[in-house]
Amino acid sequence: MVASKFDFHAIIMIYLGNYSFIIIPLSTYMEDRQYLTTWKRYLPVIRLHIKKSLNEDQQFKLNIQDFESAGDRGKSGYTFNIQMENGKVTNNISGSAVARDLYEALKSDDTIKTMLLDKSVKISVGKTFILSIKTTHLSAYR
Repeated sequence: MVASKFDFHAIIMIYLGNYSFIIIPLSTYMEDRQYLTTWKRYLPVIRLHIKKSLNEDQQFKLNIQDFESAGDRGKSGYTFNIQMENGKVTNNISGSAVARDLYEALKSDDTIKTMLLDKSVKISVGKTFILSIKTTHLSAYR
């Protein structure tokens, strides 16, 4: 295929280090981050509930309009589970943009990253839009 001077596809190049790059269509990159801003607004509340979850499981209601305005999930909905150990995801969240963007938001917060060390944390959102957080300490004898 010969490209004409009018063919244009916006891309983003991400530097991976050691002179390596990954090239992603801009539309894909933007779509993958559609919930990130929404989650970042929730970080202060999530931070508080992660801290409290050390003593007892935590739950709070999310505002569905915040997520619907960011992107329509249609029949697939906004439900997900993230299981983390030492701040690293241990289950597959690749099929949920909502979960992936939450994890990106959590990783961007230094206080939350510190709180996740030496812990197993499960964060889930169900059909009723309740975010649940369950935290346990990881054993040193694993």
